[in-house]
Amino acid sequence: MKKITEIIAIVVAVLLILGLLFVANGFVGNPVSKYLVDRNSVRYIEAQYSDLDLVKEIGFDFKSTRYYVKLKSETIEDLHFTLYYGMNGKLGRDLYENNITNGWNVLHRLNEDYRDETDLIFEQLETNPLFKETDSFYTSAYLMSSIEIEDRLVGFEDVSGGIDGTTLELDKDYDIAQMGAIGGLIDIDLRFTDGDESFEKGAEVIRELKRIFDEAGIGFYYISFGMINAEGNLAYRVDYLPYSQIDDENLADILKTMDETNPIDYDK
Repeated sequence: MKKITEIIAIVVAVLLILGLLFVANGFVGNPVSKYLVDRNSVRYIEAQYSDLDLVKEIGFDFKSTRYYVKLKSETIEDLHFTLYYGMNGKLGRDLYENNITNGWNVLHRLNEDYRDETDLIFEQLETNPLFKETDSFYTSAYLMSSIEIEDRLVGFEDVSGGIDGTTLELDKDYDIAQMGAIGGLIDIDLRFTDGDESFEKGAEVIRELKRIFDEAGIGFYYISFGMINAEGNLAYRVDYLPYSQIDDENLADILKTMDETNPIDYDK
């Protein structure tokens, strides 16, 4: 009986250890997989990127149960990308083309600068006589890529906006105002205290925003605008109105048409 008890205890202990190893494998990986990733990534980097002088960092993403190998240059700020490996040590994805060739790293850096500039403008809206009449508004802005534009719903045939990331150079300084004029999108939702949610009021807001941005010397290519009603819901919403259309004398009618033909349901 004592021997049977000892065997059961050993079996239980082994099962507990295996269970702990299984759980740990899902959260932190395991030494064998990490060794395989390290060995295979060294070979891959030597074959593909030996001329880039990259620093390597291996980690484990428990959410996707994949290993990642972060690669970066210590001398070129925009030169960094990631390799993803499975638990079997096989390469799953190389983000070099996405981050470097397609220019996402440079675009991300420029986007941070663009947001800093536009945030300064948005922060000052409360001092503008028109925006003093609002009791709530939401603002954002970012630079859009030309690839991203292809999948966007716009109210006009003009979809030429967007920055071609493949033309961007690593660590190069760019004119943020010019980048904004090429691919900037500003977005604003607001509500007026007097309850005016007309398209005419929306046109007035958009024209005033254009004037403010022009005066600040910060460009944008598209503007998205939402008018919030007294209940806190969207009275209407227009997406990707081109900058070139803002000075149209029939802007209120354009907004109305865009809202009526917008295929997105905003739960109005």
